Amino acid sequence: MLRRDNRPYPVRTANWAARADAGVASILVRATSLLPMGSTLSWIAVRGRTSQAVLEGFGLTDSGVEYNEFDHTLALAGAPLRGGWYVVIDHDVEEDFVFDYAPEFMAEISLGGEAIYCYNSYQGPVSASAGWSSGREVWALHHVGDDADDADNLAIRGELPPSFTDIRAGAVGSEEVGEGITIFDVPLEVARALTGFRRDGDDIPRLTRLD
Repeated sequence: MLRRDNRPYPVRTANWAARADAGVASILVRATSLLPMGSTLSWIAVRGRTSQAVLEGFGLTDSGVEYNEFDHTLALAGAPLRGGWYVVIDHDVEEDFVFDYAPEFMAEISLGGEAIYCYNSYQGPVSASAGWSSGREVWALHHVGDDADDADNLAIRGELPPSFTDIRAGAVGSEEVGEGITIFDVPLEVARALTGFRRDGDDIPRLTRLD
């Protein structure tokens, strides 16, 4: 999809997943339980700008129409979150595990505020998140679950939020035990601790379709 000025939506180009075959990239996020296993989704939450300014930064408009979870022809959705965040979600991305974290868009969208990037796919599984403030990356986390040598790997960069310590300590490894979280969940839970949002969480706000 293209914006009105015929440029690709930044939500599909500012990311860690470069599709070399098509010469484009996509951002990824965790699948909701309402979608088939194997789905890959993504979101970016921004604070410090109005919702309208965030949407303008993405080249999107809010249709005002409630997002339909079961209409898989709809890709983009958004919602205001508690704490002054606004989240933009892409539900139509392709799995690709070659990461190319393009910082230009995150730097732009976080100017004058903060931006949280979150990615996950059940394929792999792979999860990642990153925090930006005033145009610079502050921290980043990345887990690739199909690493045969280290299934519990977790790449860490920067100054992590205080919530990371307890979240990482509570992770039980690559296999979920009871109510425990896995290493896969750590990037997603750190992003949730900051924004109050996890796409497959229990408290999802009303999402509207973005065009």
